[in-house]
Amino acid sequence: NGIPYLPIADARIFVDSGEVLIYPKAKMDTLRNAVLKADTDSFYHEIYQSVLNVQSKYKYRGQGIYDYINKTKKPQQIFFDKIRTEQYIDEDWLKDDNKWETHATGNISEEQEFELNPKIGFKGKSHVYAIDEFLTFEGYAKVYETHELVETDWFSFSSMIDPNNMSIEIKNPRNERERPLHTGYHLKGTGYKTPYYTFLNTKVNEGHHSVFTTEGILQMDEKISEVTIGKRSKLVDGRLVGQKLVFNDSTGFVYSEGKFDLGCNYGMFNYETAGNLQHNVDEGKMDFDLIFNFDFMFPKEALEIMMNDIRENTHEMPNIFYDRPQFALAMAEFMGEKETQKILKGIEETGVWKIPSAIEKTMLFTEVFMKFDSVEYTYKTTRPIGIAFIGKEPINKRVLAFMEMGYKRSGDYFNLFIQAGDQFYFFNYKNSNKTLAVVSSNNTFNRIITEIPPKKRRKKGEGKQFYMFNISSKRKAEAFRDKMLMEDESDF
Repeated sequence: NGIPYLPIADARIFVDSGEVLIYPKAKMDTLRNAVLKADTDSFYHEIYQSVLNVQSKYKYRGQGIYDYINKTKKPQQIFFDKIRTEQYIDEDWLKDDNKWETHATGNISEEQEFELNPKIGFKGKSHVYAIDEFLTFEGYAKVYETHELVETDWFSFSSMIDPNNMSIEIKNPRNERERPLHTGYHLKGTGYKTPYYTFLNTKVNEGHHSVFTTEGILQMDEKISEVTIGKRSKLVDGRLVGQKLVFNDSTGFVYSEGKFDLGCNYGMFNYETAGNLQHNVDEGKMDFDLIFNFDFMFPKEALEIMMNDIRENTHEMPNIFYDRPQFALAMAEFMGEKETQKILKGIEETGVWKIPSAIEKTMLFTEVFMKFDSVEYTYKTTRPIGIAFIGKEPINKRVLAFMEMGYKRSGDYFNLFIQAGDQFYFFNYKNSNKTLAVVSSNNTFNRIITEIPPKKRRKKGEGKQFYMFNISSKRKAEAFRDKMLMEDESDF
């Protein structure tokens, strides 16, 4: 009589009515309606209405009920049918050590409509590890979105959950049918409309190219109906590098930032791109804000002529806005956090920057604002382009230029038209014949190209890969310029 509690392993078991019947050899009756608190250092967990069988001062087994309380402060009951102690073993463990921990496992069915937090459901297993402050959940979670154009699926995960500051690990998520789930944008293929959006859902076809994807951790802001998935260091520590996507369920607005792979196959005419995408789900409108770094074989003398023409004829054009946060975020994807911070410091102190050798390629463009044309199946610029560098030479001007990146079954293609005062430069690459065709209103530029022997205009790559450059016609250049000028949504 009058027993306040039984100290068993790392727990205290509070006995109903304070009475325990003990038999010879320390055997005792099953404890009913007991309250279990563990561990004895922090008492993070309480399991009540428990039925327990105590086997020794280190061992017990049983079942009981646990109240999980999320941000709503409304308890949700979890029935733990496997409460037990397990011996703690680490690298310093000795055979005679008697350190035991309380563990518990329970199943949560879909019918319970259990919520980790408002708008995030769960089904699967829940675990108590007494030394951990929070429960560990192992199974499937689902973000309850109400937007009629966005569907989500149950996704696999295993993670400790802090209900007051929740983040869920999202790594290679799969649904209950073991199909991969994706968060991002994907292309169905030539002839289809705009890239389609998935939020923790399957692609229409797993083989579809992903323009942008993200995983890492999931965070929820219930007050504004906003959910974010991205790299932990970016979301938690505020780092520049990494993928991130934010979806607002009430407005239907999606914001994505990080590296993009637009899916255009240009062979040895290489490019990298990073930046952000703003997407209005209701209107289907997608606005890209990107940085491009192009890398392709081209005569140095011809690039110098183009660079000098652009410099001399764009004095009145506005400077590139390097203080835009989008610039830092995109550049960090090319160079990393440390080098980007050095560049930003240099710009702040002197107003200019020197391109690091690691990213010194053929041309570096910033402030490339693009849309996706679902009729022609192309990405097209909608504003003047920021030309940061040609080679290692700085330009730092936003110039009148048009860029188009398109898909064709015969081979993807690329068009670029740059207007520099009275001079223009036109680049057209076709992956169908692996050829970059160029032309300018500056005949000296054209002469350099034509005077190079054909064999020296060609470069062989791995296997059957090759690349070559040739002269184009002014008629093609002007036709492309006129077509872009007629675009209704362009802002030139």
